[in-house]
Formats: sequence, structure tokens, C-alpha cells
Amino acid sequence: MSLAAFRYCLGRKTYIIGICIGWIKKHWKQFSNNTKSVMLQDIIEAYLGNLTGMKMDTISWIELLKWAWAEEDNDLRTKVKSMVQWNIDLCKDKEKKEVLESLWSQITL
Repeated sequence: MSLAAFRYCLGRKTYIIGICIGWIKKHWKQFSNNTKSVMLQDIIEAYLGNLTGMKMDTISWIELLKWAWAEEDNDLRTKVKSMVQWNIDLCKDKEKKEVLESLWSQITL
């Protein structure tokens, strides 16, 4: 259910984004690593497709990515890092590849 609620909120242009992100942060430690990595991957894919809502919403989702990265141990970081690198390697669109690399550098600061 947590993924369904999260996916409902991702890309919306309403107040629900702030509520959803707050709920995710509150319950983050209770999610499995698989659920966490799916959420992070979904945010990255939505970002690449310009599907993260309005500019302020996009900023909120990126802030969640940064927060989640800081909260996690090396196991999840390794999984997410390999997923992002895989997306970079497969990306044929030079502009999207640059965007993904830029996003990745923001998250891992």
C-alpha cells in the first residue's frame, strides 16, 4: 500500500505532495529496502520524464531523494547507485543523460 500511495502522489500538482513526503519520512525506517529503492527509482524516472509536478513539487521530490540518501546505509546506497549507473549507461538521449548525471551529483553531495 505504501508504494500505491506514493505513486498516486508522484506527479500530482496539489498539497498532497507535502503530506506524502512527510508520511514517507515518518515511516521510512519501516519500509523494506526493495520498497525504498523502488520509490527512489520512480522519483528519478519521473524527474527524467518531467513528471514530478510543478517546479516546487520537483524541488520537494529532489529534497526527498537527498534526505533518503543521507538516511541510508551502504547496502541500499549500493543498490540505488547501481540502478542509477545502469540508467546512465543505457540512456541514448545525451540531454537526459546529462540531466541524470547532474541529478545524481546533487543527491550524493
